[in-house]
Amino acid sequence: MAPLPTMFPNPPHMASAADLLEKMRNGELSSVALLEALLARIRDHNPRLNAIVVLDADRARERAAAADAARAAGTPWGPLHGLCLTVKEQNDIAGLPTTHGDPARTHAPPAAATDFLVQHLERAGAIVFGKTNVPISCADVQTYNTLYGTCNNPWNESRTAGGSSGGSAAALAARLTPLELGSDIGGSIRVPAAHCGVFGLKTTFGILPRLGATCDAPHVPSRDLSVRGPMARTAADLELMLTVLTSAPHPHADFWRLQLPRPLPAKTQSLGAYRVAVWPSEPPLAPIGDEVAAAVQRVVGALTAAGAHVDAAARPALDPIVSHKVYLQLLGVAQTAQTPESTRRGWVPLAGTDAQNLWERVESGGPLEQASLTQSAWQHAAADRQRNELRAAWRRFFLEGGWDAVLMPIYPLPAIAHDHLANPALQPGTSDEPYWRPGPRTLDVDGTKIPYCDAVFWAGLATVSYLPALAFPSGRGGTTGLPVGLQLVGPEGADFLLIELARLLETKAKFECEVPPGVN
Repeated sequence: MAPLPTMFPNPPHMASAADLLEKMRNGELSSVALLEALLARIRDHNPRLNAIVVLDADRARERAAAADAARAAGTPWGPLHGLCLTVKEQNDIAGLPTTHGDPARTHAPPAAATDFLVQHLERAGAIVFGKTNVPISCADVQTYNTLYGTCNNPWNESRTAGGSSGGSAAALAARLTPLELGSDIGGSIRVPAAHCGVFGLKTTFGILPRLGATCDAPHVPSRDLSVRGPMARTAADLELMLTVLTSAPHPHADFWRLQLPRPLPAKTQSLGAYRVAVWPSEPPLAPIGDEVAAAVQRVVGALTAAGAHVDAAARPALDPIVSHKVYLQLLGVAQTAQTPESTRRGWVPLAGTDAQNLWERVESGGPLEQASLTQSAWQHAAADRQRNELRAAWRRFFLEGGWDAVLMPIYPLPAIAHDHLANPALQPGTSDEPYWRPGPRTLDVDGTKIPYCDAVFWAGLATVSYLPALAFPSGRGGTTGLPVGLQLVGPEGADFLLIELARLLETKAKFECEVPPGVN
């Protein structure tokens, strides 16, 4: 392993991405030394966490050496010059497998080309040295599969790291990587970030293309509801990575330009400049556990003490039950769009023929994706119209009310114990069961049992209306001692504003990413 320069006072794996880049620019750290430090860290801790499932160490060593040589020659590569990082397994990297955690893809050929955004990170100077664990089809709020195995939470290995970007969040929390590229359709960035105590941004829908991030349609730049976004240990690193990602040439750059607004100067100085609505719970549809409720009150207290305008009664003019129903209906369509035709044909008899009762079938335990198969074109169009009405309600709320963000939970509990109980009616003898297929799993929210997949209510509020939402650490639970994360939801396009608000909460109110004791 290359020796670390003596001028670097702390182990490189503990530093933020921004600090690492500064040290490399100043000649206090080499890219080769950073990579070897991270690989040593992975050897020490990854066997019991199973966060990183694909390593590309040899090519990364070559690129790190080239990065150091280019720096010595005065030839900068870009804003991420020499920074070593990982990405979620679903992202194609030429020569490496992309399986989405699906055993059926075990023998699929390696990717022929590298994902669009990963290429852009590399053009900006990044060195991608590995890929992180996901659930089967990237479709669960836990991360486990029979191909790569279970990803454990660095805070407590008997608990889930969340999903579907569970490997991403666990790797960040364990200091195995400084940055990650995740994706989110049902909380897949936000739930793992909350469970592992890191930061994660579900971006505004459509600002980051999905080219090369799906096995079935690698050349399709967009998929309804699904977005990609940065994950990091500091809000400043979220800003760094989002700035790089949004500078990528869009696939429709011949007629389309992206220019996200930056926060006004007053918003960068004080929490007192913000107007924050609070949506603390939504019973009986979405009950919240005591540890999450206490976290909401901690953040409310910090905002209030800093002089922010906080209102727990302000709400957009929408029915949350309608929002949840529309979200699940569109989610079912988005998920089944990638299902092989042979599988879909087998589902149709199970789904029934009465499309008018789609919601009733889902509520009574019918699999959402199967029920979605019997929707008429009219029903889908009606759901899309309702979605646009929800978007309009949110837009009026933010613009007319002058609200900067809404503070709300992202999951009703801290990280739950591993629960791999499948729906035996669908996949007998396997544990690879995407969460949107209702089965025997339930959540116990301080004595109240709710269906496992109902916990996506909080994720769906932002997702169905294309809003950005940022998960951030908000302390630890008083009973479990586990991290509790909340989310900030903002108007479409306000991604950088949410990052700035999270940065102030981090630096002024000390809602920071802590180091799990087991990996410190």
